[in-house]
Amino acid sequence: MLIAMRKQAAGWVAKILFGLLILSFAAWGIGDYLTPEANPVLAEVGEIEVRRDNVDVAERRQLEQMRQLLGARFDVSSLPEGAIRAAALDQLIGQAALDMEARHLGVTAGEDAVRNAIMANPAFQTQAGNFDANRFRQALFNAGIGEDSYVNSLQKELVRQQLGEAVAIKLPPPQPLAEMMYALETQTRAMATASLPLSAVTPIVPTEAQTKEYIAANAARFAEPERRDIRVLYISVPRVAAATEITDADVAAYYEVNKASFVQPEVRTLTQALFSDATAAKTFKQIAPADPEAFATAAEVAGALVTDLGPLQRSAIFPASVGETVYSLSTEGLTEAHESRLGWHVVLVSKIEPEKTTPLAEIKPAITEQLRQERANSGLIDVANAAEDALAAGGDLEAASKSAGLAPITVTGYSRSGADGSGQRLHGLPSDQTFINTVFDRNVGDQSGLIELKDGSFVSLIVDKVTPSAPKPYKDVQADAAKAWQSEKQSEAALAQAKAIGEAADVTAFKAAATAIGLSVTEFAPKTRQILQQETELPAHLIESAFAAAEKTSVQAINGDAVAIVYVQSITKPTFDPKGEAEAAYLAQLANVYANDRVEVLGAVARAANPATINNVPEAPPAGPYLQ
Repeated sequence: MLIAMRKQAAGWVAKILFGLLILSFAAWGIGDYLTPEANPVLAEVGEIEVRRDNVDVAERRQLEQMRQLLGARFDVSSLPEGAIRAAALDQLIGQAALDMEARHLGVTAGEDAVRNAIMANPAFQTQAGNFDANRFRQALFNAGIGEDSYVNSLQKELVRQQLGEAVAIKLPPPQPLAEMMYALETQTRAMATASLPLSAVTPIVPTEAQTKEYIAANAARFAEPERRDIRVLYISVPRVAAATEITDADVAAYYEVNKASFVQPEVRTLTQALFSDATAAKTFKQIAPADPEAFATAAEVAGALVTDLGPLQRSAIFPASVGETVYSLSTEGLTEAHESRLGWHVVLVSKIEPEKTTPLAEIKPAITEQLRQERANSGLIDVANAAEDALAAGGDLEAASKSAGLAPITVTGYSRSGADGSGQRLHGLPSDQTFINTVFDRNVGDQSGLIELKDGSFVSLIVDKVTPSAPKPYKDVQADAAKAWQSEKQSEAALAQAKAIGEAADVTAFKAAATAIGLSVTEFAPKTRQILQQETELPAHLIESAFAAAEKTSVQAINGDAVAIVYVQSITKPTFDPKGEAEAAYLAQLANVYANDRVEVLGAVARAANPATINNVPEAPPAGPYLQ
């Protein structure tokens, strides 16, 4: 099972490098860090500093690697905000911890090792496999990497590689352990399965005493939740946008500056006939009809390749010279025969839709909303700062709300589920767990400071009243409690009946007991647990339980609206032959797994011995196409 879970694990080199620079030039992304005054230290590991531009480069490299790996499936917006950047910083901290550990151990990479690594890099070699100094310098220049910076990074990388090699010796575990693991992985079991619907068990109607006892045992489930009356200053982009005034003059000014974007270019509807020679094209032009269908028919008869291009702007016509010819016509009609590298074109312009400018009145609502959003995005921090200044000056929630220009939100009976006293979900408040915790961690009259939430919004709140959790009236919960009790008892009875069916002496008796109450039985020839998981719909936990059970016993578990029963008919455990081909391959796999584990331990030990100090420096995501 260990192999099955980890067979996709990367090799030890990938582990020790933590996804960093490898000797392949394609994976580079090292920058020259020459402006420390504008490049704050984000983390320190011993004597090693991790600066902002280090993290920028690592983040971009990780994003690019994910794009290359996932292709069109990769969507950076689907990732949690800041996840890639946090991973990049953690990666560099792990690298720095290994670098510090290498210093403590006195591990170095000499000039010869660095020179040999550079000369062995295919990116710097000719087709004949010889190192080319000019190619090396040109590659560095194209990548914007200084030679000293590259050599320094490569030297560190070689040192880390030495550390990895020291612990990643591929030694298999002791043979008794290997034999036990091999048996667990490769043993097969013949099984028979049946499914007992819960509905096959007659439900029991609980007495009033049983219902009340069930309610008492599950008091929190049938109680009114704790509720709180709160006032909240909620500063978010939508709220700031809604409170942002956009005047007609603002809209008109935006319209004038961006008027070109509201222009719909002229569009012409085209049908094209493409000929291979000039004579045929020119002859056809003289007789071609102006009706699109007749034009297409005549062109096909004349031996042309006919294409209904439909409505196109000039910029969308290929080749561009054909577009120039098409748009040189002042009215609908035929172009002259025009030559391009594709052949000779005769184009029918059957319709012309002139250029149109969307009037301001039509586009005004969209411009207004866009300006609101833009100003809200750019002004959110200013609004939050105004509220925070008011609070810092001793102001209350009302003063902070006034400074922010946003009315506080008053909610009566707010619960941890995000509903008010009437049970309605409150969509105007954040669902962030930090906000909910803040609401329920404070006492009456206790006003919070301004808190930033994960989505970049801000809240400050005060608790006006607390209504403790209390039992609901019996009549209000009786029906739900009785139904829940009945469902539990029905499941217990079904499990007990399934267990009785499974207490058969052999598979024949199991099948007889199951079919006697109308259940169908499916038998499986001997299979490993991995094959069963792939080829059946049995829950993974039930398969694991079946592989832990003894021969001629059964296991049962609720599976949706039924109880699944698995009877273990027979167990076949393989004989371990250390010289066998399959066993040798398995031992090699185990050796790789344990080598990977030792590399992971090395990284953990290095971090523990060289803890990082994270500096609270304002972050800004790196600009560029990687984050777009």
